[in-house]
Amino acid sequence: MRKNLKNKTLIWVSFLVLDTTLHKTSRMEILENLSKRGYNVYLIAVCSKKKYINKYKNIKIIEIPIRYIPIISQIIFTIVLFFTLPYYIFVLNPDFIVTRPGPSIFGFIYSPFLYYFRKFKIILDIRSHPVETFGFKGYLDNLFFNISVIYSKHIFNGITIITNSMKMYICNKFNVNSNFIGVWTSGVSLNIFDPKKYVKEGKFLRQKFGFNNKFIVFYHGNFGINRGILEWIKSIKFIDENVDIVYFLLGKGEVLPKIINFIEKYGFQNRVFIHNPVDYEDVPKYIAMSNIGILPLPDLPDWRYQCPLKLLEYLSMQKAVILTDIESHREIVKQDKSVIFIKTINEEEIAKAIMYAYEHKMYLDRIGADGRKIVKEKYVWEKVAKNFDDYLSKLN
Repeated sequence: MRKNLKNKTLIWVSFLVLDTTLHKTSRMEILENLSKRGYNVYLIAVCSKKKYINKYKNIKIIEIPIRYIPIISQIIFTIVLFFTLPYYIFVLNPDFIVTRPGPSIFGFIYSPFLYYFRKFKIILDIRSHPVETFGFKGYLDNLFFNISVIYSKHIFNGITIITNSMKMYICNKFNVNSNFIGVWTSGVSLNIFDPKKYVKEGKFLRQKFGFNNKFIVFYHGNFGINRGILEWIKSIKFIDENVDIVYFLLGKGEVLPKIINFIEKYGFQNRVFIHNPVDYEDVPKYIAMSNIGILPLPDLPDWRYQCPLKLLEYLSMQKAVILTDIESHREIVKQDKSVIFIKTINEEEIAKAIMYAYEHKMYLDRIGADGRKIVKEKYVWEKVAKNFDDYLSKLN
C-alpha cells in the first residue's frame, strides 16, 4: 500500500563529494524545499576528507567515505551502492529514488526487481548533458550518460530535465516519449540573494579591495575551458587603460593558469582581479560589490539547453548582465530589459558591450531592477520544488 502523500519518502543518490564540491547548491536546495512539501528526504552522497557540516536540517544525509580520485572514486561508489542500496530500500521504504547519469547507474541494475517487495519509483535526473568533454574522461562521460538515459528509458519510471529545450533534445536524440519527462529548472533563494541585505557588505568589499571609484565587471563560478572566460579577460586589451574599469573573477577552474599568464604578460594586475571561491552564502556580497555581471557562454551544444544559475543569481540581486544571445539565456530573459546581449564572444564585441555599460552606468540600477521579478515569477526554489512534486505525484 502506498503511503499517504503527506509522508512521501525520497532517496536521492548522487556522486556528490559533500565536503569539497562547490556546485552542490541545486541538489541541496531542491531537497530542502521538497522536505517542506512533506517529503522525508535522504541523500546518499560521498564524503572525501572531513565530515560535512549539514546546514540543511531537513535533509538526512548518508555519507559514504571515499577519498576522491577521478574515475576510480565513481567506480568505488557504484560498487558500494550496488551492495548497500537494497538495505536502504528495505529500511527506509521509499516512494521515490532519484539518481543522476553516470557510472553509478550500474548500482541500480537489480533495483527494479526489488519493486515487488517495496513499491517505489526510480527517476533519472539530468541537470546537464556532458559538457567540456575532452580526452578519455570525456569519452567516458558521454558513454555513461548515453547508457544512463537508454537504461532509464526502458527500466526506470521517469526522467527529469532542467529545461524544456533540453527535454526536446533528449526526446529527439533518444526517442523518448515527452510524457515520460518532467522539467524542474535551476532555482534561487530570494532570501539569500536579496540586494537590500548586502549594501553595507558590498561597500565594505569595495573599500577592502581598493575599488571605491571603480566600475566592476563581475563573474563567479567555474573557469571552464569553453565558457568564454578567457575571451572576456582578453577583451581588457580593447578598453582604454585610463578608464576605471576592473574585471573581478570569483572562483577557480582549468583556465586559471592561462588567465594568470595573460595578466602577467600584459601587466594587467591592477585591472583584472582573481579571488578564491567563497561559501555560497557569501556570493551575494561580491555580486553586491559589482556594477554589472557577465556570462559569456559561447553558442555551443554544451550550453544551449542549460538554465544558468549565475544568471538567476545576478537577476535576483537586481544587477544588469552582459550575456551572449543564446537559447538558454533567452529562455530566461525573453526581453532585454535587464541585460545587454552580445552576439558572439569576440573580444572586441565584449569590450564594446562593457564600454556601453560603463557609459550608461547611471542607468544600470534601473536596467537591473526587473531581474528580480523574472526570478520571483518562475525560478524561486519553492516554485521549482512544486514543479518537481507535481511530476512525482503523477507517477503514483
